[in-house]
Amino acid sequence: MEIQIKNIPDCLVDMEATESRLHSHDFYQLMWFWHGTGSHQIDFNDEEVSPNKVFVISSGQLHQFKDLENPEGIIIQFDEGFFSEMDDNLDSIIKYSVFNAFHLPPYYIIDSETGERLKGIAAEMNREKSDVEKFAHDNYIYSLVKMFLIIIIREGLRTDNKHIYNNSAAYQYFINFRKELDHNYRRYHTVQQYATALRMSSKTLTQRVIQYSGQSPLQLINNKLIVEAQRMLKSKPMLIKEIAYELGFDDDSYFVKFFKRQTGLLPSEFKEKEQ
Repeated sequence: MEIQIKNIPDCLVDMEATESRLHSHDFYQLMWFWHGTGSHQIDFNDEEVSPNKVFVISSGQLHQFKDLENPEGIIIQFDEGFFSEMDDNLDSIIKYSVFNAFHLPPYYIIDSETGERLKGIAAEMNREKSDVEKFAHDNYIYSLVKMFLIIIIREGLRTDNKHIYNNSAAYQYFINFRKELDHNYRRYHTVQQYATALRMSSKTLTQRVIQYSGQSPLQLINNKLIVEAQRMLKSKPMLIKEIAYELGFDDDSYFVKFFKRQTGLLPSEFKEKEQ
């Protein structure tokens, strides 16, 4: 597990050539601009940079900055090793609900009081990051990042001014579905396939997913397939039939119809529009 703490704008100056174009990482990022203006495009949607937003960027997610002015803040990034204890419910919630939550806005809204608490943790991270020889340095940094995330989960708002997490067992069913979807979206395209994998009825799965996402399981399955298709169309030199095969479609003509039905555009039209 590697955790890096970077100050904005220092790291953006170093990465200017990369961050100014649409790109992806093989790690996860928390980005918080407590000062400055600009735009942050994430998976083809432009989001305004503001002090009350903490951006959550998943591994593989496409993003870029536009017109940043006077930015200040912090970037926290870590690799897959951060989630090494995946039997821990908190790790599951962080990975499959905070991150990889393509059905939600890619940020949390926080108030000024929460911002002050997070600034205190950020200051402690900056103090600690240079003290690599101190006792339990890695453990301390890890604990600070976990605390930062827990405060965001508790106090931050994701959509419709709602907190998305509670302690119920029913919510864990939803997280398990999100986990299964992330692992098997190429193999399973139907609600029944996921219900079988999770050893529950389609009706119960549908109830749990709608309860915590406001969308049906089929909507989330289709949205996941579309997001992955759009990323490949934008960032990889692949033929449409190759993308269809990669996503588990045996018939590339059916994939084209599916993409058109979900987005209003043919895959070729989407690619041309984005270019």
